[in-house]
Amino acid sequence: MRIPIFALASALLLAGSPLAGFPQETVAPEARTPAPRIACDQPVYEFGEVDSTKVVEHTFVIRNDGDVSLEILGVRATCGCTATDVSTRFIAPGETAEIKAKLNLQGRQGRQRKAIMVQSNDPQNPTLTLYFDGTALMAVQANPRQIFFGRITPEAVVTGVVDLVFAGQRPINLLKVESSSPLFSVTNVPVKERAAQQIFVQTVPPLPKGAVRGNVRIETDHPTYPVVDIGVSGFIVGHLTFAPNEVVLPEKPDGAETRYLLCRAEGDTPFEIVSVQMPDPAMEAKIQATAPSAYRIEIRNIRPTMELNGQAIRVITTLEDPKEFSVPLRVVPQAERPVPPS
Repeated sequence: MRIPIFALASALLLAGSPLAGFPQETVAPEARTPAPRIACDQPVYEFGEVDSTKVVEHTFVIRNDGDVSLEILGVRATCGCTATDVSTRFIAPGETAEIKAKLNLQGRQGRQRKAIMVQSNDPQNPTLTLYFDGTALMAVQANPRQIFFGRITPEAVVTGVVDLVFAGQRPINLLKVESSSPLFSVTNVPVKERAAQQIFVQTVPPLPKGAVRGNVRIETDHPTYPVVDIGVSGFIVGHLTFAPNEVVLPEKPDGAETRYLLCRAEGDTPFEIVSVQMPDPAMEAKIQATAPSAYRIEIRNIRPTMELNGQAIRVITTLEDPKEFSVPLRVVPQAERPVPPS
């Protein structure tokens, strides 16, 4: 009888193995520690499109898919969302509990995704997150709700536009549109293609320097949205800004110092520096344009004596307002040195 080569080789290997003739030991799988396991088949409640005057309510069902009791340690909600009730803190294996939650849409607009965090003793998933997801609709929608004109000059005429959209089925009429400040004018224009109006807010120069604020109030005949307020603000700056506002020097009668001045025209208005007038003829100025609307002035050979204290450097420009600016010099006197003992 002929023995296949493969069978013969296998027999020889087994015979030469140190385990040949001994029973093989089977390794038992590692035992799993019983534990709770939190689960929710629908962790996201999609409520669709709801009017922003409403409160959305939903009941989330939590299940224990583990082997031992699941304990709800706490329920925490994000802003505008509240978990009002948990049916039980302890959930037996295979059992369920209910978490009733509310989402107040009052004053909200657009996409809303709010979370509720459920903390438990599940070692694998100690925090289960539930969600409200949907859109809050306002019958009267204003976009944007704030207008910021940014940094502008006193003579600037800038216009901001607010889209006022009517989303409900009921026709809405504007009763009044007015500005609370004489610094801003307001007009409204109907949009024929859709149920909307555009509100145009424009600055009225001359504007005072510093922060300016106002409010545009829109009154409608809608019973839920009788008033819509639009905040308006801006920051009014001069045509020319410079730094520093003061050059401070330590008293040094026998030495010389160098300092730098920076100036820039608002609105990127091109200008030139006509001259730099010094209080001391020995002082020198080197003017370097860093942009058509900005300069760097190097002031060299400043001798910080007390005679220089209170004097100023005058910079003359081609701008109409201001045509020039001054940077005062302040010299700090030396402290009296203590006389060494003899």
